[in-house]
Amino acid sequence: MAEPQQTPPTALYRRRWFRRSLVAFAVLVIVLSLLPVAIRYAAIHVLQDQGIQHVEIADVDLNLFTGEVGLTDVGISGDGLGRATLSRLYVNLAISALFSKRLALQQLELQGLELDVQQTETGVWQVAGISPPTPAQTTASEVEQTPAEPWGIAVDQLKLVGISVHLSMPQLQSDVRIDELRLSQLASWQPQQAAHYEAQLRIDQAPLMLSGTMQPFADTPQFAGKLELTQLPLALAAEFARDAGIENLSGELAISTEFRARILAGMPAVETTSALALTALTLQQGQYRMQAQRLAWRGQVNYLPPADEQDLGLRADGTLMLQRFVLGDEQAGLQLVQLQQLDVDTMVLGEAQQLSIKHIAFDQLELLQKGEQRLLKTAAISVTDVSFDGQQHLAIKDVVLNGLAVHAVLSADGEVELVSQLQASGATQAQDPGSETVAATAQDEVPPFRFELARLHVADDSRLHFKDNSIDPAFEADIKPFSLTIAHVDTAALDQAMEVDLRGVINGQDQITLDASLRPFGDTLDLQAEGKITALDLPPLSPYANQAMGYYLKRGQLNSSLTASIEADQLDANIHVVLQKFAIEEGDPSKHKGFSDRLSMPLDAALSLLRDKHGTIELDIPVQGDISDPQFDVSQVINKALAKATKTAVTGYLALMLQPWGAMLIAADMLSDAGSVSLQPLAFPPGETGLGREQQDYLVKIAALMQQRPEISLNICGVASQQDRQALLALRQQSEQGQASSSDNTPPADEAIDNQQLLDLAMQRARQVKAQLIERGIEAGRLFTCQPDMQNAASNAPLVKLFL
Repeated sequence: MAEPQQTPPTALYRRRWFRRSLVAFAVLVIVLSLLPVAIRYAAIHVLQDQGIQHVEIADVDLNLFTGEVGLTDVGISGDGLGRATLSRLYVNLAISALFSKRLALQQLELQGLELDVQQTETGVWQVAGISPPTPAQTTASEVEQTPAEPWGIAVDQLKLVGISVHLSMPQLQSDVRIDELRLSQLASWQPQQAAHYEAQLRIDQAPLMLSGTMQPFADTPQFAGKLELTQLPLALAAEFARDAGIENLSGELAISTEFRARILAGMPAVETTSALALTALTLQQGQYRMQAQRLAWRGQVNYLPPADEQDLGLRADGTLMLQRFVLGDEQAGLQLVQLQQLDVDTMVLGEAQQLSIKHIAFDQLELLQKGEQRLLKTAAISVTDVSFDGQQHLAIKDVVLNGLAVHAVLSADGEVELVSQLQASGATQAQDPGSETVAATAQDEVPPFRFELARLHVADDSRLHFKDNSIDPAFEADIKPFSLTIAHVDTAALDQAMEVDLRGVINGQDQITLDASLRPFGDTLDLQAEGKITALDLPPLSPYANQAMGYYLKRGQLNSSLTASIEADQLDANIHVVLQKFAIEEGDPSKHKGFSDRLSMPLDAALSLLRDKHGTIELDIPVQGDISDPQFDVSQVINKALAKATKTAVTGYLALMLQPWGAMLIAADMLSDAGSVSLQPLAFPPGETGLGREQQDYLVKIAALMQQRPEISLNICGVASQQDRQALLALRQQSEQGQASSSDNTPPADEAIDNQQLLDLAMQRARQVKAQLIERGIEAGRLFTCQPDMQNAASNAPLVKLFL
């Protein structure tokens, strides 16, 4: 039997499944080949539908199996002026993670991005010339819709290279370039895993380095790292500064900081350890120009959620340094402040703005300078232990000034020259009346400000120089060395005494000291003080003496001691004055007459009575007054006290020299404050001209006084008296006794002695007194007789009045 014939196998390509698979594969290949093109055109179409005017994508690489996508040479722009270009974008996506709703970027690289970011004049931001879309309106159903489960996101490796952002704002033009930025190990489903980042940027060629770790998805998001910025030009912020009235802002900023930031209950908390420096800083606001070579901070600056409404949340602990600082007023041509260096050590800013500073040092501080003229300069100032409670209490332990030099020059109108120029330039502005009311109301709502200063010390290498051009000739005084110590200042301790200790040497010869204890902050002032002035040369003070008393000081030195007490605003002081070789000369007639009237004699005559045999005058001047009285003027009080003390001293001296006839002098002085100094008059028996023994002894005393005081003169005034008329008439009647009675035409008895006889009698007595004094060695040129008259003759006694 013949074997059955076998059917030959069908060729593989003829099989149906093969043909179908081949077609499917071909279609897949075609689809995969055309997909990048389709994606390219679809992306262009979608972007154009979003309002982007111009879209360019040179090439798209896609691998669905590996999850790789690549774009090259991308360019987009909107209807604005900006655009964006991208050299290359590469994305490697974990496909399997998509099934778990996780977007896991295994690798993301961005290279050569050029991006324009612009803010228009209306405040609208445009990125690549594209304005942001208008937010869509949310419907009620969308609001009530339960949100879908969010996708997770992760980045294994992110790399940005050569990214340039051109930022354009009305107030800022800047270029930011990211040379390289790396981010790794970031995953939202691993919130405790620390992601690492590192960036190298340039802001207008200023290098910026940033590196660190972050945990943005943790329950408490945290960011930590280090930032370094150098040579950032401040001119970038010039337009922002101009809005605040600041012009010509220039300089460079450098920052080096290590930071840690957390989000606590929705509030940021930032801790930094920083070194910040501003160099070559210059700015101008109005007429004021400020320059600083360097301003630097080193230490911690933290921000914490505020503890209360008074707390700003800012905390700081570190040091501050300022070098070569200058503040000038260009309108006045004044240099207001010049400082070589300021160092602030251990400055701590705590809760509620509580501030403490361990030490502040000023090196070569100068205030108010114009050309060679300078108001104040210090070689060094040291301030120790400053504390402020953030509200109403400032306390300082110690302030020491070394090498203080003050040069105060008064102009012809009596104003400090540099200060008046500053005021004229508008530096001191009148406060708006409305603001004064607000300030007063606010003051009523808070406790009074308290200031404490344990000690202020001006070291003895200091100098005070004073020149007064308002008088002629100008007065000039140089106090060197000068030292001052003020201790225990506390505006709230009303019963605590503040101590003052002052020492100085004036013009290299005159010494001045003052020790005082006072309580100045109560309702009334209390003070106890003692002071001394030694060997003060008086002629330079002559213009002031002329203004006060109408006398020029021609010669002399002053030694003086002061004891003063003020209790409840009541001043009680005594000034002990010792004048050596003192000589004066009349100046302003109106003033020296008024002063002499208070003395009851010319001042030069009064002083001549007070000089001892060495030409020295000692005088105690008691000064009293109510300093709270609005009419109280210390210069007028002292002037009046000086006149009274001089008069009292003269009266006491004369009373002593003319004993036992001085009692009458004191009584007369107490009854009268005007006229010349009246000595006890010489009494005569009515109708007689002869001097009795007692009157001659009295003239001996007067002659001795005038010999000891050759500068004084004596006025001798005979007095017409009705008692003399009666005595002369009685003598005439006795001489005519025994004669017949007079006829009816005989005049009355009181007319028998005429007035001229009385005036002649008074003149004879005065001449008799003058003759007696001449015989005792007194020059006739120092003795002046008066022309008698009949005024008050009915009440006058027979006598000769004596006036110095």
